[in-house]
Amino acid sequence: MKGSARVAWYLLLSCYALWPLPMHLSDHLLRAEEADPYLVAHTLDRFLRNLAWEAPSLWYDESFAPESETLAFADPLVGLSLAAAPIRIATG
Repeated sequence: MKGSARVAWYLLLSCYALWPLPMHLSDHLLRAEEADPYLVAHTLDRFLRNLAWEAPSLWYDESFAPESETLAFADPLVGLSLAAAPIRIATG
């Protein structure tokens, strides 16, 4: 199989396996106004600051004071913050 035929095959196979869901993609996808871009931007920035400067911990965040290790609830964003680090450094 060629590359595009393989992609089409897997797409068809995944639609078959998830059959009721492909019919409702437009109903259930998260729209931009429902997302929380400010929280994501703050979390990415906070991870980069904690890595660059000597924070008490990688998970330190003052958003939910008096609790201090609350950034751990956003741990899936650690990889994104590392990927966004060059852009953040370049733009200041």
